[in-house]
Formats: sequence, C-alpha cells, structure tokens
Amino acid sequence: MKKTKVRIIILTLFITALFAAFGIAAYADEGGNEPTLKIEAANLSFDDSVYVLYAVSHNGIESKDITMLFWSEAQDDQSSYVKGTESYSKSAADLSETVKSADCVIFENDELRAKNMADYVYARAYAVVDGVEYYSEVSKYSILQYAYNKLGYTGTESTDTALKNMLTSMLNYGADAQEYFSHNTARPANGTFYQIKVEGGTLEDGFTKGLYLATESATLSAPEKSGDQVFAGWKNSAGEIYSTDNPLTLTDFSANETYTATYEESVTYSEGLKYTLSDDETYYIVAGIGACTDTEVVIPSLYNGLPVKEIRYYAFYHCTSLTSVTIPDSVTSIGDNAFYGCSNLTNVTIGNSVTSIGGYAFFDCSSLTSVNIPDSVTSIRDGAFAVCSSLTSVKIPESVTSIGNSAFRNCTGLTSVTIGNSVTSIGEDAFRDCTNLIQEEDKVYYVDKWIVDCETSVTSVTLRENTIGIADSAFYGCTGLTNLTIPDSVTSIGNYAFSDCSSLTNITIPDSVTSIGYDAFENCKSLTIYCEAASEPSGWNYSWNYSNHPVVWGYTGSNGVTDDGFKWASVTNGIVIYGYSGTNTETVIPEKINGIDVVLIIQSSFRGNTTITSVTIPDSVTSIGDYAFENCSSLTSVTIGNSVTSIGDYAFENCSSLTS
Repeated sequence: MKKTKVRIIILTLFITALFAAFGIAAYADEGGNEPTLKIEAANLSFDDSVYVLYAVSHNGIESKDITMLFWSEAQDDQSSYVKGTESYSKSAADLSETVKSADCVIFENDELRAKNMADYVYARAYAVVDGVEYYSEVSKYSILQYAYNKLGYTGTESTDTALKNMLTSMLNYGADAQEYFSHNTARPANGTFYQIKVEGGTLEDGFTKGLYLATESATLSAPEKSGDQVFAGWKNSAGEIYSTDNPLTLTDFSANETYTATYEESVTYSEGLKYTLSDDETYYIVAGIGACTDTEVVIPSLYNGLPVKEIRYYAFYHCTSLTSVTIPDSVTSIGDNAFYGCSNLTNVTIGNSVTSIGGYAFFDCSSLTSVNIPDSVTSIRDGAFAVCSSLTSVKIPESVTSIGNSAFRNCTGLTSVTIGNSVTSIGEDAFRDCTNLIQEEDKVYYVDKWIVDCETSVTSVTLRENTIGIADSAFYGCTGLTNLTIPDSVTSIGNYAFSDCSSLTNITIPDSVTSIGYDAFENCKSLTIYCEAASEPSGWNYSWNYSNHPVVWGYTGSNGVTDDGFKWASVTNGIVIYGYSGTNTETVIPEKINGIDVVLIIQSSFRGNTTITSVTIPDSVTSIGDYAFENCSSLTSVTIGNSVTSIGDYAFENCSSLTS
C-alpha cells in the first residue's frame, strides 16, 4: 500500500507567485483544440523527506498517459529538454486537485536529497497522443529559491516563524550534506545568494531568474534586434545603462538586481569627444568637444567600458558649430555653462537620468526652440535657459523642486510655461522680461518662491488659493498683463514683483499681505490699487511708490464708474472717488453713489487731467488725497465742501490756471 504523506501546504498557495517567478507556461493553439500540457504551479512540500509537487493541467490528454521528465543540469536551450535526455522521470501521478481553476494531476518529485537543496531542477510534462508528442514548457525550481522567498531575501517574507526557523535549519543541514557527500560543495545551501533577474533577455540556462553566490558569474543575453530597433544596452534597477555588452557576463554579486535589455534606433555615436575619468575611476565625464567635428553630437552611454555620467562645466562653451545634441540616459548631471553660447543649437535631447541642469547651462542658446525636461530632473539652476530667445514653450515635470534665479530670463519668445506641483522654490527674475509669456489664453504660469498656479487669459491672472508669496521680479516686464487677483493666502510681495507691467490696470491687495518690497509696482502707469487694509501696514516699503497711483484703503470689494464718468470704490466708511473718465469740463462730484456717502477724493484721482476747468466737492467729503489734482493745468476754480478736514500733499500742485 502506498504510504500516506502529510503535506504542510495549502494548494491554493500552489502557487501563483512561484508559478510566475519560475517562468512556467504552456503550449496551445489559438483555438484551444489541440491537446495541451501545462505546469500550473510548483511548490515545496515536507514529509520525512523534502520533495517538490507539480500540478499539471491536461487538455485532451488522459492523466495515465502523462510522464514528468526531470533534468538535474540545464540544457542548451528549452528545445533540448526532450524525452530521452532526462536525468529521471515519473510516470504515475500521485493525486488530482483543482489548481488555479484547472483540473490537474499532481506529481511528486521525491528524488531530491538533502545534498540537492542548492541544485536547480528542470521539469517538463510529456505525453504521446495518437503518435504525436506533446510537452509543457520547462519549469525551473529549487529548494533554495523556495527558502529564500519565504525568508524574505528574494520574495514576500513568510509570517510563519516556525516555517522560517525550519527552513534556516534545513539549509544548514543541506550544506552539511553537500560537504559530507562531496556534492556541489562550491555552492553551499546556507551560503549568501543574490537574485539576478533579466527582462527582455535570459540567463545562461534560458530562464529569466537565478540565485548566485558572490563568487559566481552569470551570463545575460538578449536578441540583437527588437522590431526595427537594435540592442542598446542593459539598464540596472536604478534605470542606468550598466553595459552595452551582449552577451554580458556578471561577477562579484553584492545585491539582488534586475537587468533590462533596452533598444533604440540605430545610432552612430560621436567620436573624438574629450573625456575625463571621475575621481573614483568608476565613470567618465564629457569634458569637451575635443577632436569631434560633428555638428549633431550624439554622446555615448559608455566610454572604455565605463558609464558616461556627467557633462562637465564649460564642456561645449561657445561651440557655435553645434546644431543638436543627444544626451544619453546614463548621464545624471549637466554642468554649469555646459552649452553656454551655443547660438546655433536648435535641438537638445536630455536623457531620462539627468537630475540637475547647471547654472547657465544653455545660456544664450538663441536658436533653441524647445526643450523636453525629463521626469528625473529635480533642479534647474540659475540662468539655465536665460536668453534662449527662440524658446516658445517649457514643460517642467513634477520631479522638479527648484528653479534658479533668472532661469528663463529674457526668453522673449516664451508664451507657455507649465510647472509641476513639486516646485517649492522659484528664484528671483526666473521669468523676468518674458514679454510674451502672458499673451495667450489657457496658459499656466508659475511665479513665486513657493507654489503659484495661474489661470491666465489675455488680460488677467488668478493665483491659486495656497499661494503664500510672490517672489522678487516675479512678473517683471509682463507687459501684456492687465489684471491680477491675489488670494488671501499671500503674505508678501517681493521687490519689483510687478515692475514694468505697463498694461496692469487694477490689483486688489488682501489684508493678509504684511510685506511689499521695493518698487513692486514701478512703471505700472495704468494701475489702480485696492487695499483691504485700512492704512499702510508697517511692513510695506513706501518706495513701491504708490503715490503715483490711485490707492483705495479699506476696500470692501465693489467698484465702478458712474454715468458721468466718476470712478468709485467702496470702503469701510463710504464711497471714495479714485478717477474721472468723463468729458464734462465743469465737474460736480456726487454726494452719494448707490445711496452711500462719497467721503474721500483719494490720491492722484484727477492727476494730470487737463480737460476739467472747475470742480465742486460736496459736503460729504472729509479728505482730499495727495496729488489729487496735481498738473490739472486747465483747472480755474475749486469749491470745497464744508466737511473737508484735510488736504493732502501736492493736492493742487502745478494747477497753473487756478484763480479761486
């Protein structure tokens, strides 16, 4: 009678993860009508000995006709695993189970011994139907791999402490057995192994995964072509090109690693470039144009067998013959001034591993029309693309956290900028003198040293609610900007923030703003400023020169123009007049607007109006602001109401016709 075996195993674990991990697959035609064999899963089981279970589904084949073939050594390729070459076989199934929704027969490989724990077993199901041979694909399995997965070295660590303790003891016992029986002693089961995985290629045994000691070697190979593309190299798990050798032999393992075969269009790399070896002699740096005469430079990912990781500072400084450059994925940084003054450079391809673009790296590349900044970049330093006057659009990815001072300054052709939400710092003058930046609808513009999201149109910008500050020179020279809304979250406006925004007509400053920098609104000739604060806070710099503009203090949110041309705004205690657009020469300021008293003629309200000849100020008004009627050269008479208690500095300065 057959001995009953106790299995410490749940067949539902039988095992999707290991099935996928060991490359088990099957043959079948598209119609599914041909007989097929498939190893659905393989797993380890324990009794008084350790053995492997295989679950085999069999479409159109009787279980009694199935034989399991086993090899203890890898064959040349999978087609070499055929009947007659196996090390041993098993023709009788032990039981039947439903595994992964398939009716399966279960075969037990009980030929393994303690000394075999570090050995790979290659298995294949085989049958003959009507004189035709059928095979499943080949399964690669080892007790060592099972143990390493459960112990968490190469897979999901088991939560069963007893199982983990048993596996550790079992590997130690296996190593002792190897030593005792002099079997495969160079590969002890309790050694430190590292898992090597291959994507797009295979290891030397034709499979995509294996365990290796630090002293062993592994050979990777991949097809030379994939479609119309050619093999370009192996990328490691960090996304870096590790080698262009194919096949590639690896030695001295120190960690689990995955290598992916990469492909690209057939490329001719530029020869004659100048290189320098890194201080630790582990990679090369492109140091200059050298003897290279190419106008379209393609930098290789490897040089003399080592990766090329940097473009050195000043590497292509003022190389005016350069028209395009391709930077490979191996490069991680572009140095300061690397392409400074390459005035004929029209196209740049930046590899997907570059993390920083140096200061003035592309300064004055005046022919550069577009640049694609990859997701790997986290920093764009000062002046990186300044004076790139042909640059029309820039998309800065989510990975970028900082943009340096003057990074895109004087990019006069720039009409669109999109910046990811990870940006936490935008330097001074970052977009200064980008005169066309706010000229088109539906563009996105980021302007401050934190995060600012702008929905822009031809005439206005609305800052996102979480904006907390507007940087120095943030909108400097944006001559197309006519209106801007600042949210209550903003606390500071930097120096020159809106200087030379000559078309800006109005701006509301919330009372959350406690600091305004030097000349923040310099040369904003058309501007009216609405301030929610009742008076100037101590942190506002007077040199922002608000005296040149109508400024409404205590603004409560409404404004307009009367039928006869008086510009008004609401404040906490009434209505103020801040300008006049009418044509009447004899002006009579209304006592009430919308039933509310007019209480103030604010500074610069009628400044420079040469049309009016007389003005009557009603009794409701209590104050006339600084410069209110300055340079009203045709003004001959003024009637001031009985409630006026103050007349500001220079209120009637240069009113040369005033007689009464």
